[in-house]
This record gives sequence, C-alpha cells and structure tokens, in this order.
Amino acid sequence: MIKTDNKVVAISENQINDAVNTLTLAFEKDPFHRYVFENHLKHYRTLEQILFKYLTVVKFKHSQNILGVTRDNKLMGIANIESPEYKESFWKSYISPDVSSLLLQMILVSGLVPAYRLIKYSQLIGAKKPKKPHFYLVALGVNPQGHGQGYGKSLLNHLHELSQHHPTSVGVALDTANPDNVPLYEHFGYKVISKETFGKVNLWCMFRANKNER
Repeated sequence: MIKTDNKVVAISENQINDAVNTLTLAFEKDPFHRYVFENHLKHYRTLEQILFKYLTVVKFKHSQNILGVTRDNKLMGIANIESPEYKESFWKSYISPDVSSLLLQMILVSGLVPAYRLIKYSQLIGAKKPKKPHFYLVALGVNPQGHGQGYGKSLLNHLHELSQHHPTSVGVALDTANPDNVPLYEHFGYKVISKETFGKVNLWCMFRANKNER
C-alpha cells in the first residue's frame, strides 16, 4: 500500500452504489458524456448512473480492482482501472447476460444513439492505446466536496505504483475530453500521444511510462 495521508483501497461490491454516485457527481460537466447524451440532458444524471454502474459491474465481473480513496470512511474519489490482463471489449461486455439489463435501461431512456456513440468511442480509443501491456485509467472522479484535498493525486500515485511493480506493464494510459485535465495529467508525467476528434468533442489520449521505461 502506498504511504499517503488519504487511504486508498480496493472497493468491495457492496460499495458499488457509492462508487457510482461519486463518479456521477464528478462527471456532471464532462464534455464527452454531455455529447454522448446531448439529446437527453434532462435525464443526464440517470444515464450517467447507468453508464457508471455498467463500468463498475463489468470490472467486478472480470476481477479488476476499482480503487477508492476515503475520508472518515466516506468514499471521496474513484479510479476505475484496467490491468494489462484485461482483454474484454466494450461490446462483448455490454451484451453479456449479467449486464444486458443496463443496456436496456439506457435504450429505454435515451434510444440507441448513446449506446452507438459509446461503442464507436471504444473502438477509436482502443486503436490508440499503446501496443505493449499497460494499465488503463477508464475513469478518475473525485466528489466535488473533496476538490483540492489530494484525493486524485493519491489515486494516481497508487495506480502508478501498481504499474511500476507489475511484471509486464510499461505504464498507464488514459483519455480525456476535458482540456483542463490535460495540464493536470502532464503534471503527473503523462504525455499526449494522440488528439482525436469524436463528434463534437476532442479527445486527448495520454500515456505515462514507468520510470524504467523512460
């Protein structure tokens, strides 16, 4: 465990709803998610909850850790990550029986367009990922009440340590549609490896190599 003032833990399945709520609050104004659900903004929070529940449930299904940072036993930040061993595609996961109900919920609320956009996004980002084994940061979110208190830093540092000590990982990759996030990630050693246009938003694909790979 990384030494930090904030306690980083792997969350349990009984914390899924807390994790979903934390990410939903954190991504309230995310440009990419608002584009995906642009025709259904009155249902935005509901659709965000469905999406983040999918992302969380799928990771548990495939024995992937979801990192959380707590304060006084309250979940303040979440890092949804994929290890180098994770091979499941967005589409295959989405149509698996135990998560198909989440797809149905999304379609009932918003139609097929958001699901289509998420699949196309997954294909685009998948093509831009590094070819060598690496960790992928799917989503990093901090409760707005905890901004500026080092929760995101603690989660990133922990993830970097996981990658550094993994036998095959060469680093950590991520993407963001928020231009304000780019310099923040660069501060932690990430470099832009590709900038893509997806519909009405830009996506910055970034990578941070392990120390021994630099």
